[in-house]
Amino acid sequence: LNVPPEKKAPALIRSDDGALIALVEAHRDTFATLAHVSELSVGPEIARPAQAPRKVLGSAEVFLPLDGLIDIAEERVRLVQELAKAEQELKRTLNKLENEDFLKKAPGEVVDKEKKKKDEFQQRIQRLEQNLELLGVKT
Repeated sequence: LNVPPEKKAPALIRSDDGALIALVEAHRDTFATLAHVSELSVGPEIARPAQAPRKVLGSAEVFLPLDGLIDIAEERVRLVQELAKAEQELKRTLNKLENEDFLKKAPGEVVDKEKKKKDEFQQRIQRLEQNLELLGVKT
């Protein structure tokens, strides 16, 4: 989400799992250092802040408040533009792969390259959609 590497956000972990809470509490500084966060909070009462991406992991939810770290509106616009471009490129690639003349005349390695591009664009679109969802944009 283009968070500058020098900026650290607090990480919030909501969980009812006592063992997980104890583990995080026991190693709070280590986890905070490895995750490159300014602070680490854990517990069942943690609420999701506004504008905080959420990741669900087994018995926990992790929130990363972005307020003050990035311009969220600007990041949304950037991601929407990038998504539109990736969808356009995917469409162009799919058109080639659906074209019988292209498939008959193009060397096998060229067709394989287009198939690989198709997979890459699909993965990129999925990541962009996930990032937009994290910022509260439905795709």
